[in-house]
Amino acid sequence: MYTCSPVKLTLAENEPNKKTSFTYTPPEDIIIVKALNKAKFPVYLGYSNSREEYYAIKVFPYDSVSESACFLNEIAFSGLEHRNIVSILGYETDRQAIFNDKHTHISYTIMELAPHGDFFDFVSSKKVVFDEKLARTFFHQLIDGISYLHSKGIYH
Repeated sequence: MYTCSPVKLTLAENEPNKKTSFTYTPPEDIIIVKALNKAKFPVYLGYSNSREEYYAIKVFPYDSVSESACFLNEIAFSGLEHRNIVSILGYETDRQAIFNDKHTHISYTIMELAPHGDFFDFVSSKKVVFDEKLARTFFHQLIDGISYLHSKGIYH
């Protein structure tokens, strides 16, 4: 269980006529629990009390006056559905927020939460003892996910 602690992101009330796209009905009560990383585009842990689910929320500060090119690239993947690829459940293109102690505009994605981090972090954590069978399993899962991306014209 995660504990709530203050983070440097506060979302303002949603404004009418703003572009929002969700592939499912998002819970209105997602709260930011904590920062998961401090990257250029930070990821926060979000929680919905009504659904009792955790989410990963990736934030993209605006480039001057418009959406980040990286955000626009990221949402191009929002229709992907595969068991070995984290799904983007929804996104919002323009939200006023306090980000790094400044009032600004952000875009964000709401994604499935990978509770153990990304594959690289998991493998390098040394919390798992790898034998040949486990290595083969991971290899097959990676190939399966990459094959799916290739079938959709995405090369990573």
